[in-house]
Amino acid sequence: MKRTRPVRYVHIGRTTFVKKDIEILQSEFDVREHFFRVSPKLSVVTSLLHQFFWLLWHGSNTGVFVCQFAGYHSLLPGLFGKALGIPVIIVASGTESAKYPSISYGNFSKLFFGFFTAQSFKLASHVVVVHKSLAKSQNTYYSTDGKAQGFLNHVDNLDVEITEIPYGFDFNRWVPVADRRPNSFITVAHVWNRVRFVLKGIDLMLDLADAFPDCEFTIIGMTYTPDRPIPGNVNVFAAVDNDQLAAVYSAHQFYVQLSISEGHPNALCEAMLCGCIPIGSTAGAIPDIIGETGYFVSHRDLDEAKDTLAAAISDKRSDLSEQARNRVKTLFPLGRRRSELNKLVAGYLTR
Repeated sequence: MKRTRPVRYVHIGRTTFVKKDIEILQSEFDVREHFFRVSPKLSVVTSLLHQFFWLLWHGSNTGVFVCQFAGYHSLLPGLFGKALGIPVIIVASGTESAKYPSISYGNFSKLFFGFFTAQSFKLASHVVVVHKSLAKSQNTYYSTDGKAQGFLNHVDNLDVEITEIPYGFDFNRWVPVADRRPNSFITVAHVWNRVRFVLKGIDLMLDLADAFPDCEFTIIGMTYTPDRPIPGNVNVFAAVDNDQLAAVYSAHQFYVQLSISEGHPNALCEAMLCGCIPIGSTAGAIPDIIGETGYFVSHRDLDEAKDTLAAAISDKRSDLSEQARNRVKTLFPLGRRRSELNKLVAGYLTR
């Protein structure tokens, strides 16, 4: 049932998971979007001014603010919400929980960004995390910057209600549809600079391609040009049409996710639904997604990664393909996120 007072949904870009959450909320509520531009960096100042006047005009006629991520765009809704008695829900998905200064990643590795993020969390009525590790965790895969991660480790004296609601997936859309090429590995990651290149483990992927010249490697989403040659057995695509992605996943035997930091990686789940056998780091939700249906690299170490790939190739566990698909179907149905997210928002609208 549509509510009279709208949900104000604040985001910094209509990514796939943002679109899905908007569609979920629109199924029950009147949702009004507010896009906050963060690129280029100077646009943050003008975006804050624009948001301030948007809040002056629309703020009082709001049932609840929902902010995707925490950062520059969530502070003013938090302040207005506190002043007007309007609840503010932050959906934490990744970078707002991280601090990795060695690779310049994470809101808390930057002074002003960290301040805006911390204050946003303190002003929030509720934080929805796509995985519990975003609230508090120990990263043993990459501990150069210390193991303690999650916003509870970076924001002092934070007292806020936290609920875990993982992403959900339409398993009728993501299905195996192609013959698999043996000893083929794929990863999907938006990589536009060196930070993302290291963060997503693409540097390790290229090292692995050098070490396994008879295997095929595919990287989708990389526009960054690394300062090293791309091995001949690596296919790089800047993008693939979304309606073709299931077929691309299905043509590969393994999906690789060697990220330093992750929330709840969508591409990993999509690939598993398409029958890819997963190989992942132990960061974020990756271990809980993969379970016993794939292989792990416990530390960011090339030799360990090579041993893991060699084991995956030699095991010939074709049964893991179906197990991987069934695990995501069971644990992360789209209906679960729809039900739990709408129930949480409705609870604040009816108070």
